[in-house]
Amino acid sequence: MRLFFCLFVVLTGSYSAEAGTDIANGHLLSPAPFVDLLHARHDGDFYDRQAREWEALAYGDCATDETWFHYYKTAHYSNRFGSGYYDLAAIFTAAEKACDPEGFEMLYMTHTNFRDGEIRWDKLLAAHEKSPDRHEAYLALATYYEVNGLLTEREAILEKLHQADPIPAGVMEYGYNQLMSVAPNGILITHGDTDTYPGWLLQSAYGVRPDVQIICLPLLLGFNDYRRELMGKELTWEDQDELLIQVINDFADRPEPLHIAATASYLKELRQKDLYLTGLAFRYSNTPVDNIGLLAQNYRSNWRLEQLRQPLADGPVQAVADQLNQNYIPALLELYTLQQKDPANHLEGLLPLLETIAERVGKTGELAQYLRADDPPQLASKEHGLRAKNIHKGAVYVPGGILYQGASKEKEQVSINGFWMQTTEVSNGSYQLFLEDLLRQRKFAMLDSAAVAKFKPEDIKTFFPEKIDLSKAGIHLTGSDPAFQEYPVVNVSRRAVELYAIWLAQVYNQDPKRIDGKNVRFRLPTAEEFEYAGRGGKLHAPYPWGGPYTRNSKGCYLANFNTLLPEHLTSNKYVDINGQVMESSESQEARKARLDARLAEEKPCGDGTEDGGLLTVHVDAYFPNDFGLYNMSGNAGEMIADEGKTMGGSWLHKDYYMQLSIIKEQTMPHPSTGFRLVMEYVD
Repeated sequence: MRLFFCLFVVLTGSYSAEAGTDIANGHLLSPAPFVDLLHARHDGDFYDRQAREWEALAYGDCATDETWFHYYKTAHYSNRFGSGYYDLAAIFTAAEKACDPEGFEMLYMTHTNFRDGEIRWDKLLAAHEKSPDRHEAYLALATYYEVNGLLTEREAILEKLHQADPIPAGVMEYGYNQLMSVAPNGILITHGDTDTYPGWLLQSAYGVRPDVQIICLPLLLGFNDYRRELMGKELTWEDQDELLIQVINDFADRPEPLHIAATASYLKELRQKDLYLTGLAFRYSNTPVDNIGLLAQNYRSNWRLEQLRQPLADGPVQAVADQLNQNYIPALLELYTLQQKDPANHLEGLLPLLETIAERVGKTGELAQYLRADDPPQLASKEHGLRAKNIHKGAVYVPGGILYQGASKEKEQVSINGFWMQTTEVSNGSYQLFLEDLLRQRKFAMLDSAAVAKFKPEDIKTFFPEKIDLSKAGIHLTGSDPAFQEYPVVNVSRRAVELYAIWLAQVYNQDPKRIDGKNVRFRLPTAEEFEYAGRGGKLHAPYPWGGPYTRNSKGCYLANFNTLLPEHLTSNKYVDINGQVMESSESQEARKARLDARLAEEKPCGDGTEDGGLLTVHVDAYFPNDFGLYNMSGNAGEMIADEGKTMGGSWLHKDYYMQLSIIKEQTMPHPSTGFRLVMEYVD
């Protein structure tokens, strides 16, 4: 019956599933296969969606061993980078019942699922023997060969990987320049796949800097025999942090110059005076190092910069390199400062290169803030039509207090000083006054930076079931809707927000009748300020209204979020009022039945507007919290001081993101993301 059904699908194209699997020209198109982080990088939403789609196929009638393999791997990435709470052990158990135990997929999943070294390595080698051309196992094999001292085999498998599935050119160039940042016969401590394997490959296949010893710290910390072999002694420790510091200090005491890759997250734990930036690595030395001279030499002569200046790839493949390339910024800024002081250093091309890198990683605002003079540009004219008292009226004072963070009983306490905050998200109408003022002054360069990005339907269509009509989304988000002025402005860049904040402060400070004659400035809130303000004085509330539910006693939603986002079929985890991950007793079958029934409903609110709107709603919709702040959860996700981060959730995302403690990574501009500002007195 199953075979007949799958054949029927292929011949007729008569198949639809909540996973969003597509039909084209009579053929079933599976979801995108799993790709590791060395070859492609996506945002968390992509991995969430990918896991949902493979999950639906795995529990469908056309599942194969390959289906289970992709479901298991994408669920792991959803947990790691997205909002997934998949039970990987449960997925593995289900796969065991459905897959060939001696097939490549099951052998490889067994290797991944087991922590026991002997079992996992035996299964990995068996998977490779079963299907020697399956390159999905090559990185794991390289790890096996490295920790077991089989360097010839490690080199061979990495070359085979690069032939089967080439490592992106930008990543290889980064690895080359990272090696060039190391002193002769030095040791380089790396921290993951993207800063380790390309370096090993460059050394073995291309003869680049074989004098450098590359040591991947996670392997050193994770494999006792490997660590004992490299360090020549046994270490004792109470926790991983203590072990990490012991390992670093041990290598620092050796005669070989020690370097720590710029990808490290623990640099603040080391002696700051002994860290010298040499490019894409830090020299860790208790004697002075002329690192500025080394930086200049690397930039002028040693580094390859073709891929950095003009990447030949794009999309998820280039995103792997982009993620790494932001590590160039500190070194290039050091050199830019040097060049500004003395042009005779001949370090040309630094600013365009910095701007290219910053644009690709969404840090143009940070770069501009660093480079521009202390005095902000004059943006506000005398004809803006706003009064300081009206701006002040649109903000409320949030009294200081203690923010309790964390899911444990011993919650971390953060002291918050009192501050003023805008009561609503900045509306399209308010933002339009800013744009019109720039236009009157013919500040076209500023207008380009402040412009609202064009709406792209493909940015949101995958977040809704196919039956939902999104044809009016463009009208709603781009100005033709009669109520557009009252919706939050979205799809603006971080730089645009900074310019608006400068403009608004200048408008306020130009008014001779401003409150008490004091000047103000505006800025984005910190994560702690946003969470504290959102709770409205409720010490442990997950939502602005308290919690733990997203509906009131009448069944009405309390915020504007995506009530139609398909749920995970097998995940039975949820987050309770204290932020702890809990497990529901609902069976997988019951969850699937509930989801099917929900998507099949044909009731008045079945178009996704039962929470008030399919897209954005008025900035003062719903009840304010006890501080008088509207829509601190839902409607538009709100930028915070940390670049590339938002809080509060939006109309596009599920209720998980409505929790005030959740910070979401989001590339800006985006149609789900807006902002509100904090007002501070400066005199």
